[in-house]
Amino acid sequence: MRGDWSRWSLNVMESKTGQTKPLFVNLPPPTVEQKISKNDGTFRSYQLDFFKFILAIYVFISHTQCFVGENTRIKLPANIGGDSVHVFFIISGMLMANSIYKHYSDRYISQPGKGAMTFLMSKVKSMLPQSLAALLISFSVLSICVYKDLNAILYNLTTIFPEMFLINQAGMDIRFNPPMWYVSAMLICMLPMAYLLIKKSDFMLYVCAPLSAVISLGVMCMANDYGWSYIFVNVINNVHYEDLIRALAGLNFGICAYTIYSKICEDDKLPNVFYTFLEVVLYCLFFVVTLFFDNSLIARNVMSVLLTVPITVAITFSGKSNVSKLFRFRWMRYFSPISFDIFLNHWAARVIVENVFPAHSYKFSVMIMALLTILFSMINHLIVKLCNLAVKNMFLKQLKRRALDESL
Repeated sequence: MRGDWSRWSLNVMESKTGQTKPLFVNLPPPTVEQKISKNDGTFRSYQLDFFKFILAIYVFISHTQCFVGENTRIKLPANIGGDSVHVFFIISGMLMANSIYKHYSDRYISQPGKGAMTFLMSKVKSMLPQSLAALLISFSVLSICVYKDLNAILYNLTTIFPEMFLINQAGMDIRFNPPMWYVSAMLICMLPMAYLLIKKSDFMLYVCAPLSAVISLGVMCMANDYGWSYIFVNVINNVHYEDLIRALAGLNFGICAYTIYSKICEDDKLPNVFYTFLEVVLYCLFFVVTLFFDNSLIARNVMSVLLTVPITVAITFSGKSNVSKLFRFRWMRYFSPISFDIFLNHWAARVIVENVFPAHSYKFSVMIMALLTILFSMINHLIVKLCNLAVKNMFLKQLKRRALDESL
C-alpha cells in the first residue's frame, strides 16, 4: 500500500541505443493538486489515500460482527469487508501498472522476467516489515489468549513460515494474522501480471486484463451465489484458492482502471465539472449501496456496483475532478500508513476482546478493540523502527571496519 506513484509527462523516451521510442501512454504534466501534494520528491493522490483509510475502517467494522448479540440494535452490512478488499485490489492493480510503466517497462524490456521480479521485491520490501511485526503481535496474542500451553505454542510456531514468507495463499493456508492473506494473494498474482505488463503491454492492457477481470468476477458470482466467502471450496477438490481468484479479479480491474486513467489524462474535451459530477455520483453509489443495501450474503447489487469502481478510482487518480482540491494538505499523507496499520493490527485486538472481555455489549467490545488496534499499531511502528535502526547500525559498523582495514 506504500510506494512511489509519481507520474511523467514525456511522450518519448530515449533508449540505451540512443533511439527514441514511444511510451505506453501519453500523460500530461502533473496537475496542480499533484504538485501541491508533492512529498519527498514523489506525487501522491491523497484522495486515494483517504479512500483507502475509509476502506480499512470498513474492514475493521466487518470483523466486529462476532460482537453482535441478540439484543444489539446495530445491523452491519453483510459484505462490507469483502467489498473493501476488492477495492483495495483494484487500487493496487492500478498503482502497479502505473509504477511498472514509469520505472520498469523501458529498463527491463529485454528482461521482462527480471523486471517483474524486481518490481515484486520492491513491493515485498515496502510491506514486509509491517507485516512481520503484525504477525509477531498476532502470534504473541494467540499464544497468551488461545494456545497457552507451551507445546501448542511451539507446534504452531513451526507452522508460521508460509505466512512469514507471504506465500500462504499458494495453498499452505495457515493463518495467525488472517488479514495478511490480502498481502500474500496480491504478491503471488502480481508476478505474472508484472511480466505481461512489461513483455506484452498491449495484450495485457486491452485483452488479458479486461477479459480476466470480468471472467474472474463472474466465476465468483456464480460459484458462491454473489458472495465473497468460500469460493470454490466444493468446486475444485476442496482446495482453497478463492483468495487468489479474488486477487486476480481485483488486480485486473485495477489494470483496467489504469487504462481508463490514461485515457482521461489524454482527454482535453470534457470539462473538469463533468469528471467532478461523475466521481461524486459514483462514490455516492458505492457508499450508499454498500452501507444501506447490503443486507444479505447474496450481494447481487453490490457485485454490480463494483463494476463502476475502476472508473471512480481512475478519475480520482487523474486529478481532473475538483474534489481533489479538498485533499491538498500535507498531513493527509498519513492516511496511507494508518490504513495499513488498521488493516494489519486489528485482528489481534479482536482476539483479545473475544477471549478477555466475552459477553460484553457491542459498543464496549468495539471501543476496546479500537483502542487495542491503536496500541498494536504503535507497537508495530516501534518494532519496525527498532529493527531498521539495528540494521542501519550493523551496516555502519561494517563500513567502519572496512574503512579501518583499508587505512591499515
